[in-house]
Amino acid sequence: MREGIDWRLVKCFLRTMVESVYLHEWHPFEPCRSRTLFVVVRLFAFVFLIPVLLFVFLFPFFILHSFY
Repeated sequence: MREGIDWRLVKCFLRTMVESVYLHEWHPFEPCRSRTLFVVVRLFAFVFLIPVLLFVFLFPFFILHSFY
């Protein structure tokens, strides 16, 4: 048996993340995703991902502003 990452699950997770953040919709008839996964991904995106992205994009502006 081949060990490693199941790329179908990774693809499902990433697609669910994109849909939950940007499209705000859930397609219940697609077999790889469930309502629970949708809720977990949305919570992950809003609790962890958005603050990290804000910090990464805004931090250089604060650094540059402090020198001028």
